[in-house]
Amino acid sequence: MGGPRPKHPIPMHTLNNPGEISNVKKFYKGELLYDVNYRIDSLGARDFDHISSLKNEQIVLLGCSFVFGEGIDENSTLSYYLESLSKGKYYVYNFGMRGNSLFDTYYFINNIFPWDVIKGPKYFIYYLPLFIFQRMMTTPQFTSWSTGNTLNITLDKNKKIKVDGFLRDTFKYKVNKVINKSKIALSVRSLFVNEHDVTPHELARSKVLSLKIFQNLNDRIHHFYPKAELIVVVPTFRAYPEDDSEEKKITKYLNENGVRSLFFDEFEYFGMGYHQLSIPHDNHPKPTYNIGLANFILKSL
Repeated sequence: MGGPRPKHPIPMHTLNNPGEISNVKKFYKGELLYDVNYRIDSLGARDFDHISSLKNEQIVLLGCSFVFGEGIDENSTLSYYLESLSKGKYYVYNFGMRGNSLFDTYYFINNIFPWDVIKGPKYFIYYLPLFIFQRMMTTPQFTSWSTGNTLNITLDKNKKIKVDGFLRDTFKYKVNKVINKSKIALSVRSLFVNEHDVTPHELARSKVLSLKIFQNLNDRIHHFYPKAELIVVVPTFRAYPEDDSEEKKITKYLNENGVRSLFFDEFEYFGMGYHQLSIPHDNHPKPTYNIGLANFILKSL
């Protein structure tokens, strides 16, 4: 399913353009951190040298730039290691996208995912670092902004904002600037953030609403693939062994409410915190991290 992608309503989100090959370099104080090529297949997934066949069981990876493999070679990504370490048992689609949030994933699954091409995947695996919920998202100027039943924002003649859709309570929003009588710039922020940043009431509500997103993702997946399973992987990203309470709470909460969730403990697997497993001055995972994460996921399937 090639061709251009529909324009995504959140400009910070980067959709993968099918068939695109790009080179990306990143520097820090004049030092080259990485120089890598990104190869996108005809479906919009990051490509790599597959060792498996489409006849085998399939995994669809969803998530942010950590899943995409920002800053690393295509054969050092999580998707590559899931295939290679399983000895080709699974064929993996890497739909990780830079700048991705849970809201973006919901939009992608409902509006862009090539249901008509990908046949019968066994697992949809969503990689969930909690910091992605803390991202500020800003829309472009608009008179109305809609993603179907997910979130609909309109501005009436009195410059009053109306928000509908089942995600309407997921976001805090404010008018940044009234452009004219019909256009505004609006910022929305997810409430699903660290408990130190919000009140206990807000945190409790955000968990419920974010669970609802996962449940809707699950329903959408099962509509097309009744036998497929959605699995959420929650990493710790912590500096100290004991600093994992929030991630454990999220994992437990999702599992108790019918969304299979796995808690990935870097200290248990590596004996060190995430900051020692990421690209210096960049924060994206090194290949070593992806190897450990792939082994953890494969043992859990």
